[in-house]
Amino acid sequence: MARIRREIEVPRDWETFAWSGFRVRVPRDWTPAALTGNEDDGYFRLDGPDQPRLEVKWASSRGFVDVEKVVARYLNSMRKGRAGQEVQVDERPALRMKLGKERSSLRFFGWRSDQEALGAAWFCRDCGRTTLVQVLGPPGSDVVTLAEQILTTLEDHTTGPWVNWALYGFRCQVPAGFKLVGQELLTGLLRLNFEHGREKLAIVRWGLADVALQGTDLESFLYDKNKKNWRHFRLKTDVADVHGHEGALALSGISAMPFAHMAGVALRLIGRRWANNLRGAAWLCEPTNKIYHVEAVVDPSDEGMVAEVIDRIHCHEGRAATSWEDQAS
Repeated sequence: MARIRREIEVPRDWETFAWSGFRVRVPRDWTPAALTGNEDDGYFRLDGPDQPRLEVKWASSRGFVDVEKVVARYLNSMRKGRAGQEVQVDERPALRMKLGKERSSLRFFGWRSDQEALGAAWFCRDCGRTTLVQVLGPPGSDVVTLAEQILTTLEDHTTGPWVNWALYGFRCQVPAGFKLVGQELLTGLLRLNFEHGREKLAIVRWGLADVALQGTDLESFLYDKNKKNWRHFRLKTDVADVHGHEGALALSGISAMPFAHMAGVALRLIGRRWANNLRGAAWLCEPTNKIYHVEAVVDPSDEGMVAEVIDRIHCHEGRAATSWEDQAS
């Protein structure tokens, strides 16, 4: 976490955005406009109601990174990319903060054209990422204060065994070994797919549950959405209580593929893992009018992990004594 030269107050009503190991506090009306790449190399942009407000780009490196050159290339690209518009560069912006020692070769920068931007770039010795961040605002706005508030809360990697993911009011935590391999971010649907070796984990949220369940029930709705995948398992559903929702469903099953069980037993006898067990849960969260579905195909030794992923889903305020923020590593 950043160490600052003076106290910087961050508004209490800001919310957490978390993606690929990054975590930052931002105004509630900032929403994701671009999410690309993976844990090693990627980019995300958050937009406000009127314009882009935050951009973060990162790349992993095992060797020396010349952060000065990274910033110089970026500022040169800004000049070339805004042909016909004057771009004023500020190489020593008035940002009054000091970031952690693990962020080496820290360089602040700024530029001004039809927008104003202040940012920072650094190489993190702990995670091996080179990160470039910039906060944008309209000309004449207080971008300095905004940039200080954003950079104060920005974390560029996870230090514990759980990785935070948070966007569009959705919050979950996933074991650090699982990597994001796919996503669906649509109106009324948010889906994150993860993999760790042969193991798979999917976390899904549907909006407008009252419309989605009109004329059907939760179990029938889930079967319709997952019949292509579930046909490969001998699946069982049981009524459960998840986060206080008594009509939830517990999902359990084993692979129905020929010889899958014998293969799993044989591999475990020689100390190898075999992902052939389906575990998960689904529930209707009435306070938020959303449907949640967590499902994993794992080795039997990881069934407890699936239960903990479910426990770390934040579906509505006040659902647990320990807050999602407190659970974060």
